[in-house]
Amino acid sequence: MPYSGMMGPQVIQKLDQGYRIPQPENCPQELYNIMLQCWNVEPQERPTFETLHWKLEDYYADSTAYIDSNDFVR
Repeated sequence: MPYSGMMGPQVIQKLDQGYRIPQPENCPQELYNIMLQCWNVEPQERPTFETLHWKLEDYYADSTAYIDSNDFVR
């Protein structure tokens, strides 16, 4: 659970203060940057689904960025 121990109102307050889930240990920086873009405070600054699709497609097309999903998911 990303917000373990927090109730809904506490989560909203933390998000309003700029809190974002820390980068997971096995998550490459480039992928985490995409995640952060999706969590932008300004909705118009978040990627559209189409943009997100091509960003992820480009990310995974790069063989150096590929990670085994078993290494990422615990």
